[in-house]
Amino acid sequence: MARLYLKLDNVVLREYPVSDAPVTIGRLPDNTIHVDNLSVSGHHARIVQENGQWVLYDEGSTNGTYVNGQRVSRAVLADGDSVHIARHIIAFADDFAPEPQVPVAPSAVPPAAIAAPVTPAKPVGRITVLSGKTDMQEYVLTGMENVIGKSEAAAIHLTRWFAPKVAATIRQRNGKYFITESPTPTGVRVNSEVVHGERELVSGDTILVDEVTLSFTLQG
Repeated sequence: MARLYLKLDNVVLREYPVSDAPVTIGRLPDNTIHVDNLSVSGHHARIVQENGQWVLYDEGSTNGTYVNGQRVSRAVLADGDSVHIARHIIAFADDFAPEPQVPVAPSAVPPAAIAAPVTPAKPVGRITVLSGKTDMQEYVLTGMENVIGKSEAAAIHLTRWFAPKVAATIRQRNGKYFITESPTPTGVRVNSEVVHGERELVSGDTILVDEVTLSFTLQG
């Protein structure tokens, strides 16, 4: 599956799975990827699937669209490409992109390389929304700091009218995830217990923060 990761200052703000439907990027809220920045045009760019490839088009934006540092009007995206729009970066990842095949003579492969163990991938935290007002139903916690709140920089974006800009933060350290004490009067609870300071999250934990109930899972 192809995915897009919206980043700001090297922090992943949100993940977007890519399907057959076009992905639009721009400042207006009707875009698939909403980037609230005056340097971004209302409808800045779009990504569509053409002949099995993902193609990026600039929509005549004022400040341009860049792929890996080069300004483009059209570009075929490959796994690992970075799309720069104003201060934001949209990283493109394609899990099913074919890897280049390099022929290797059998005698050139040392036995130790054949028997080398595979290093397991680090587990990744996921948040599923059980109830409450958010902009998505599921979030992947790829950043080192994942803010829960109404802030534009929030990884888990609360949409309740009076939601705080920062209701809590989930931090990642050494493959583990920790939720911080909430600065709001209502606080944050994990499995009905109020969090003071910081608490490590484990799979199956239920988080209650600002009238939103979330489920945390850790997947390898």
